[in-house]
Amino acid sequence: GRLATDTLEFLAPVQAIGSREFTVTFPVAGWRYHQGEQALEAGLLAVGSELSLCLQPNNEWDPCAIQVRAQDYTLGYVPAVYAHYLDLSVSEGTCQARVLSIGSEPDPQLRLMVSCTFTA
Repeated sequence: GRLATDTLEFLAPVQAIGSREFTVTFPVAGWRYHQGEQALEAGLLAVGSELSLCLQPNNEWDPCAIQVRAQDYTLGYVPAVYAHYLDLSVSEGTCQARVLSIGSEPDPQLRLMVSCTFTA
């Protein structure tokens, strides 16, 4: 069984939904270190809510990092394994991210699941 303290993640593959359109579902990385709970308390997150993705080329840990935001709240990051697939679409504005589900509070690794559609 999986515990809330487990750090091993199994991530979904990127799925093609057309010749140049793709979708991927992922948990927001780093949720516990950012403002996700405050965004929930402010009523900004619900299933289907649109999220912003912002490139972070000056990120000291990962120059390919993509931040996940809800208005002025930083929720965390796109898992690094997907950043390479999403960076061009994010920079071109052809990437749409929405809240897929909101998990239980004791499990921050699966607290917020995102569905992202993008072109390549």
